[in-house]
Amino acid sequence: MKQFTFRLNLSRDEILLMYQGHARRLVVRSEQGLTLELGLDKIRPFVDQEGVRGRFLLKTQDDHRFIGLERIN
Repeated sequence: MKQFTFRLNLSRDEILLMYQGHARRLVVRSEQGLTLELGLDKIRPFVDQEGVRGRFLLKTQDDHRFIGLERIN
């Protein structure tokens, strides 16, 4: 298993644009210096009225298949 941490700070308006079809995937830079690509469905549980903010832990299998995502603030 591999683990990566990253921060998100997306406003409500930015999230709305994504969900209106302007993007399908989210690209972030991990704190480990790697570029990560996530489907928008992976961050949906963390979106609130303000958007999505916080520090996150992404867990993947060794071949980079998604296991889970959690907010770790």
